[in-house]
Amino acid sequence: MAVDDHVDIILPLEREGKSLQFILKEVQKKCYSVNSSVPIAVIKARLKSLHGIEVSDSQLRELRKKLGYSRTTTKYCQMISEGNKLKRLEFCLNMLEQQELFADCIFTDESTFELNSSSKFCYVRPGCYTARLRSRPKHPAKIHIWGGISMRGATKLAILPGSMRINSGIYCNILENCYLEFSCNTYHGFARLVHDNAPAHKSAYTLKKLDEWGVKTLEWPPESPDLNPVELIWGNMKTSIRLVLLFYMMKIMLV
Repeated sequence: MAVDDHVDIILPLEREGKSLQFILKEVQKKCYSVNSSVPIAVIKARLKSLHGIEVSDSQLRELRKKLGYSRTTTKYCQMISEGNKLKRLEFCLNMLEQQELFADCIFTDESTFELNSSSKFCYVRPGCYTARLRSRPKHPAKIHIWGGISMRGATKLAILPGSMRINSGIYCNILENCYLEFSCNTYHGFARLVHDNAPAHKSAYTLKKLDEWGVKTLEWPPESPDLNPVELIWGNMKTSIRLVLLFYMMKIMLV
């Protein structure tokens, strides 16, 4: 049998002196560095197309475990444009250079709370499919909450119907009733307002009102809700409310 008959088998298996385990590790690490959600099937296809290597799913899963990768839930975050990434970096570097402590800042924000008991995990027995199902209303009950936190305490909360759109007029009304009182009583009017770049926050009407009230603001980089510490409060509040709702539902169902 001529050597040419085997050329299609020999050439793909050329590995430039690298061991099979080395190639498997490098390809898997590179795939997960590009996309941490890449499935095993894609890694197998890449190994076959680039190196002519065929391996089993279980072999790749075992190797993935040895490399230190573990399965976890996906967390979603806001996409940031390249230009705004630079603005975020400049802001953070300036704050560090100025040794900013934010001692006179009142961090404010709005958040929407939905009344549901959705969860990412559940515990079921084999074959019990219905235990995984969760009903989801088309239009769940919800409310909007505005609040602020600072090193000297928290503002009052403004609670609004979920159907209400927060425009400039409503936003300024919230500031007048919740922010100004806290700023005057706690900081004697010398606090700085921190809010994001939502249209209602940056409109001509709102800017005029802030100027009339003598409210100073700290310019915040765009697309940066994660830099505002009040976001952590919203997350904790939503978790607490979800637990209270679950306890209440279990109390009713187990009676």
